[in-house]
Amino acid sequence: MRLVEAGGLGLNNVSGVALATNNANGRPFVAVLDDNQQLLLGRWVTPYVFENGKDMVRYGTKKPH
Repeated sequence: MRLVEAGGLGLNNVSGVALATNNANGRPFVAVLDDNQQLLLGRWVTPYVFENGKDMVRYGTKKPH
């Protein structure tokens, strides 16, 4: 997430990040979406990352000062 927010992956038109599960097998993944809500990048994650990353996806990685 930090790389996506910093532009470190070289992805264009990033508008958001989502956590989701695969419909076929229920496996969790993180998805980077573009301005049209199309998938730019997807990566499998562990159930731990899926459960504990929800706030990071909702609010971003920047901590309040």
